[in-house]
Amino acid sequence: MVWNTPANRSENIRMVRRVIQLGMVLALACATGCGGGSSGSGGGVTPPTPGGGTFHLYPAPETNGNLVLAHDNNFYYPSWNPKFGNHSAIIQFSPQQTAHPYIIPRNPILHNVAVIPTDVALGLDGNIWFGTYNCMIGSVTPSGTFKEYVLRSTGLCVTTVGSSTKSTGLWFTEALGGASNFIGYLKPNGTFVTYPITDKTSVAPGQIVLGPDGNMWFTDGTQIGKSTLQGKVTYYDTNPAMAATCIIAGPDQNLWFCGNSSVAQIGVMTPAGQMVAEYAPGAQTFFLTVGSDGNVWGSNSPTGGLVRITTSGALKVFNVPKDKNATPRGVAVGPDSNIWFNTFGTGDTVGMGTFVLSP
Repeated sequence: MVWNTPANRSENIRMVRRVIQLGMVLALACATGCGGGSSGSGGGVTPPTPGGGTFHLYPAPETNGNLVLAHDNNFYYPSWNPKFGNHSAIIQFSPQQTAHPYIIPRNPILHNVAVIPTDVALGLDGNIWFGTYNCMIGSVTPSGTFKEYVLRSTGLCVTTVGSSTKSTGLWFTEALGGASNFIGYLKPNGTFVTYPITDKTSVAPGQIVLGPDGNMWFTDGTQIGKSTLQGKVTYYDTNPAMAATCIIAGPDQNLWFCGNSSVAQIGVMTPAGQMVAEYAPGAQTFFLTVGSDGNVWGSNSPTGGLVRITTSGALKVFNVPKDKNATPRGVAVGPDSNIWFNTFGTGDTVGMGTFVLSP
């Protein structure tokens, strides 16, 4: 199918709406009247202090996904851009400011529909792995060779990839939108091991990461899930006004997670499941990373900036110049030790940027 042909436009719009309906489960809307929420044991919600910084912006395809740095010192991120027709791509972006799209091939097992990526992760094999809205997991080498692994040939589900362990493989979550949800891992030989999430409060598991305690941690609505490597899941509550969508292992041996909702917050949870801090950077936060300075950095949307939080709780916001109309999404540390980010809502005018850290 070609996206812009009148004969196929209605069919493609219906497909996109189904994808959005399921994807929106991953970003629960805050109920009317919710505010900053109650604090964890670490104190109240911390407001931001305005800041400034030096930004450099570069042309590249826009995205709504995360960003990773690979062993070849290039960045990679998913992109669903109209310029690719009814296709999607994994974008390779070099620190020399050149972008190269690797078009994701269609899979005949999935009836050759367009593959729509959700996120990317760096595998132990040095390749870039990606989840999809197509019940599929894929990988691409730095030279552009793809492999695809289909979980289900029918239905609509969202797969999100995360950390890998040597004893298991690439871990992922699978949200089926009203049916049972799963976590699992893909072995190096290409076979899946999945565990059903039997907790009825599970909404839509999202990002998953290896925690400091050796367990896998993942987001799921207003909860954070912990899974042993054998698939035993335990849930811990966060602020009920916060829909957690991203999670990382922080520099302080805790789990840091962010919320994509009208209540913009970042939370900190110990490996024992105890909330110890919450922060309100003043806008939605989509992705987090640990900077070379030992602080936690995140994208700050829709105001268009970055947020930095020290482990002692000091918060500062750095805004992209307004005339650039760039909204950061994914964040990652570059080979130059600075904070790099991709953007949304700019077409190809500004797709990547970097924030040069002050001495």
